[in-house]
Amino acid sequence: MDIGFEGRDYTWTSNSYGTGTRKARLDMALINNDWSLNFSNAKLLHLNFIASDHCPTMLISDPIPKSLWRPFKFFRTWLGHNNFNEKLELSWSIDILGSTAHRLKQKQHSARITLSQWNRMEFGDIQKNISNLQNLLETVQNGPTSDMQHARVKEITSDLENWYKIQTEFYKENSRDKTGMDNNSRYFHTMVNKRKHTNNISVLCDANGNWYRDRESISNFLTSHFSSVASSSNPILFDDDFDVIPSIITESDNLMLHVVPTDIEIENIVKNMPAWSSPGPDGFQAGFYQTQWHLVGREIHDNIIIAHEMIHYMKQKEGMSGTMAIKLDLSKAFDRLEWNFLNKVLEKFGSSKDFCNLVMQCVSTTNISVLLNGSPCSQFEPTRVIRQGDPLSPYLFILAMEYLSRSLLYAETNDIGQANMHHIDHVLRILQNFGNLSDSEKYLGAPLLLGHSKLKSFDPIAQSFGARLNNYVSTTVNQAGKSNFNQMNFGGVINQILSAKYFKNCSILHLEKLNESFFWIWRGIYRYIDIIKENSFWAIRCGTKTKIWLDGWVIGLDKPSTPAEGLVNYVAYIHVADLFISGTRVWNFHLINYLFPEDTTHKILAMSIPAIGDDTLIWLPDRKGYFYVKSVYHVLIKPPNSVAGYQAIPSQHGTFGNWVLSWFSTSSNLNFGN
Repeated sequence: MDIGFEGRDYTWTSNSYGTGTRKARLDMALINNDWSLNFSNAKLLHLNFIASDHCPTMLISDPIPKSLWRPFKFFRTWLGHNNFNEKLELSWSIDILGSTAHRLKQKQHSARITLSQWNRMEFGDIQKNISNLQNLLETVQNGPTSDMQHARVKEITSDLENWYKIQTEFYKENSRDKTGMDNNSRYFHTMVNKRKHTNNISVLCDANGNWYRDRESISNFLTSHFSSVASSSNPILFDDDFDVIPSIITESDNLMLHVVPTDIEIENIVKNMPAWSSPGPDGFQAGFYQTQWHLVGREIHDNIIIAHEMIHYMKQKEGMSGTMAIKLDLSKAFDRLEWNFLNKVLEKFGSSKDFCNLVMQCVSTTNISVLLNGSPCSQFEPTRVIRQGDPLSPYLFILAMEYLSRSLLYAETNDIGQANMHHIDHVLRILQNFGNLSDSEKYLGAPLLLGHSKLKSFDPIAQSFGARLNNYVSTTVNQAGKSNFNQMNFGGVINQILSAKYFKNCSILHLEKLNESFFWIWRGIYRYIDIIKENSFWAIRCGTKTKIWLDGWVIGLDKPSTPAEGLVNYVAYIHVADLFISGTRVWNFHLINYLFPEDTTHKILAMSIPAIGDDTLIWLPDRKGYFYVKSVYHVLIKPPNSVAGYQAIPSQHGTFGNWVLSWFSTSSNLNFGN
């Protein structure tokens, strides 16, 4: 793992003065997991060139970090501690006079102080608690054998297991790992140190080449930059600019907008929020309120497919006039939304003055502070921007986009929308005007113009994902784990994009008819789906992925199983797991005798089911059950004599080399060879 560096992004130039035209970073420090765990604050400095084409480098293994105040943050691991509820109830039950909002704020403040003190005094240092328990366990185990000693060992062991669990959860929460990795405290600890090292800012260079190396100068630079971004450009707004917006909010709508939400509505909103995402300024995540409500409260995939089909239609359209599509690039849109523009849009839609004031009060009454290495810099007051993470912000942004949308629709009704330079100039003026009003500025989404090579079209997303994969699991996960991680994530992205519209509730293997709305991707896949079905077979493990009446899974049958003659109420049993005794992987003998003919019953009951693992779709033409493009080719030109019900046990690794893999590996669980 590369430790990174501070200073110039190169260590060699083509001359000995550091001014050569050719530059490269040839010198670096590589570390392993043990180093990362023991020297988490280490850093490598690139020093000035002195009479050599290589610059000196200096490794500081253990710099002394400056003690800085960090904002309070609630940790989920606290919930499992014996004294947590008692301390929280004590801090929250204080009597406060004033408005509801004032009382809530003061109770939050009281809870922050109490929990911070409790964390230092009682919850304590996790590793220290584990070390103390390990030493105590050794002492007790070395003592004289007795019933009392045995009971004491069990008690200490239970406490130790609990603290190990707390340690894993703590590091997992701090690592922000979303791979679904098993409880591996060393892995999560490494990820925490890597995040800490990667996200640490100890030197910055501005656009003019000036370097800032101490905290004060870096803090001033960041505060100045973001303060400038959040400062209004004071755009001049004319009423005529907003004539495209109709007044559609009625008086009754305004009355409804002023209704105070009920306790039940507030509770439902809170309980539907993401539980453990980043906390707000108060330090409490939504999960805190969800778990302590008794105390404190007394989808994009479709749009991608639609966009692809619109572009596909435009490319196929015949005629002289042509059509035009606009692909907009908006960067830092939340940071550049002008408040007076937003207020004007609300007014033109018909919102009452009181409601507009409420919204603007929510937007404008804020102070911002940049977190530098976890500690806040000086505060500043913005004069524009809507806040990231504020539940209200996405709706306000949609209102701003509504203005742009209606401006373009208005232009289209006035015969502006054809693919010629006159109409394009008019559209550009609309966009320029919108940029001036809202001060909106790289497109980071899915590709819309797909060429002959669909792989190349999605290559930027693949490269971005690959870089993220290497950053997260370069040294902490072995090769098999990386392959599994890759398959789970990237394959899932492609599969979700391509399948979101066409079969949300089923597998493509179970489609009986191709819908007329399906376009080129699915038509290409569906053409050979029968070949896939005829040459694949489900190896049963958990039974939750395999359909009883639609999939081939019974060893000895060359097609899906059929119910016993005359049976009509079999449709209630869908997955093979429904044939197990509840909560086990043991066949329900009486149910199987009832549902199937005698011959099929014997075949099913003769199948042994592994105690662990998921159902796997195996490829019969290959003796190991792997799916190879080469093997498909051989099937197409000369179908092999495959044995029905062949039960290969494929291994759990494999790579994917083409688009078929990225779809089938997640959609149908096939194992792919190299």
